[in-house]
Amino acid sequence: MSSEKQKSPHSKINEAIHKLLIEEHPSNASQSHLKDIIELLMGALRNGELYIDLNDINASSELKLKGWPNAHKEALLQSGWTEGVHPPISLNGNQLSWKRWDYEMNELINQLCAKKELRSFKRDFKSSSQQIANTLLNKEQLSAVKAVETNGVILLSGGPGTGKTSTVVQMLIQILSNKTNAQIGLAAPTGKAAKRLKDALQQNLKTVHERYRDKLCLVPCTTLHSWLKARPGGYGKNKSSQINLDLLIIDEMSMVEIALMKAILEALPQTTRLILVGDSNQLPPVGCGAVWQELQKDKVLKLFGDGAIHLKKVYRNRGNIALLAETIREQGSNVFWNEISQFKKSSNAQLHFANSINLPNHLIENLKRHQNQLKELAKYLRTQLDEKNYLTSEKEIDIAELSLNIFDYLEQLMVLCPKKNGWWGVNHLNSYLLDNHSKEGVANWPEGTPIICNENQPEFGLSNGDVGITIGEEEKQKILFRVFSSEGTISARLLHPARIRKINPAFAITIHKAQGSESNHVILIWPNSTNKEAHSSEEIEFNKEYEQRLLYTAITRAKERLDIIIKNY
Repeated sequence: MSSEKQKSPHSKINEAIHKLLIEEHPSNASQSHLKDIIELLMGALRNGELYIDLNDINASSELKLKGWPNAHKEALLQSGWTEGVHPPISLNGNQLSWKRWDYEMNELINQLCAKKELRSFKRDFKSSSQQIANTLLNKEQLSAVKAVETNGVILLSGGPGTGKTSTVVQMLIQILSNKTNAQIGLAAPTGKAAKRLKDALQQNLKTVHERYRDKLCLVPCTTLHSWLKARPGGYGKNKSSQINLDLLIIDEMSMVEIALMKAILEALPQTTRLILVGDSNQLPPVGCGAVWQELQKDKVLKLFGDGAIHLKKVYRNRGNIALLAETIREQGSNVFWNEISQFKKSSNAQLHFANSINLPNHLIENLKRHQNQLKELAKYLRTQLDEKNYLTSEKEIDIAELSLNIFDYLEQLMVLCPKKNGWWGVNHLNSYLLDNHSKEGVANWPEGTPIICNENQPEFGLSNGDVGITIGEEEKQKILFRVFSSEGTISARLLHPARIRKINPAFAITIHKAQGSESNHVILIWPNSTNKEAHSSEEIEFNKEYEQRLLYTAITRAKERLDIIIKNY
């Protein structure tokens, strides 16, 4: 096989970029070192990140040449690629990035800072000291509620169980106490995240005074793409047709990339308040530009002053799962693996080992049990739907009440993998459970098969990453999804498989697809190294920091139990 055929698509793209830059910006600098820099910057973009720290010693493991960072920095400065009117690369101190993306990120931050400082926001509010004095919020939460008075943009960060939703509820009450007819919207990047936000909000309203509860129950909640009226080639909401809101709250900000955030700012009036909520330790977005991670850097947080609040106190008891999340966040993956290996069998977080040939029995037993119960629930629901002739109906029917049990059970177990391909990847697990019929199309999959939607279809209220389940068989087969109505409320609909453009089985899903969702029990399939099996050109090469974000994101999906299965080689 020739060396050309052995090159991955990523390598070919990097070589093409290098060739183009040499043509546009001729240089006598060391081309090998410049190629290394291009490799690093493009690898960062594939992981949703824009910046490379020259002091990051982990970066050197991905380079072909020695001498990082001094030799590479010297070659870059000698090349002239950071100078002139339109330099391709930006070097600010020890921070390296493509100039275009650095400009886009800084422009976005400037826009948010300008919105934060608008004087009109300060004139809207009366003093809140009396209104929130009797709440059970801690110091940081109270600061967030007070910040609503004087800030057009608020950054609310914190890990799982730190009370972000209860804080948001009090912030909403503060808004409504000053403007009873305020137009409020809730949003998240994916359908799963938006549904979880809506559910969490409803749970927190049980102790809220009824004069606010009724209004907050009616607050629309949907995906960012739905708010923007996404359509092929652009958005229906933009500068000339804006979203009429006084306040927009965006949850799961770690999943939002630059282009989407820019579209939101363009579609909102300057007078619309923004409350941005997220956990910066989670995975960056799939697209270019980890907006939330950049907003959480110390130098940027200072620009937002009292409008930037970090919640630390954990209220939700997740046992050793919470301990592991803190460990990997504060001390890294090496300490994490050592810690979980020493947990007792009574712990709600366990580490298991298996060989590289057979799928572990522990996983198969759990999945088979879950699969069989889903079949039974699907059959029972089918009989109910048949009685009402819903399966043969051509109309879109809301069957949210009938489908509560099956969706509740579907969310009891989540199996996660870092990659799609490979012996222990998502595709192999799904194929195994479908007796290798996964590529034959949904018509050949048994009733009760979990399904994941891989493309936004706003006409049905479907978002990329939404999980449904097959109901019925053959010509009567439909797929049941929880979706958002046009009013931003959660409903459930039966859709014919032919109407959904891109679906896959979802007995197991990637960690990326799991963002924004939770499950009582999470089983994480984790090879000793996520780089050992590069079976597909689609796979991402993970650096150490990215692996830690993968682990953190995966384990924080678990509410009650976590099992991690490591693959031995």
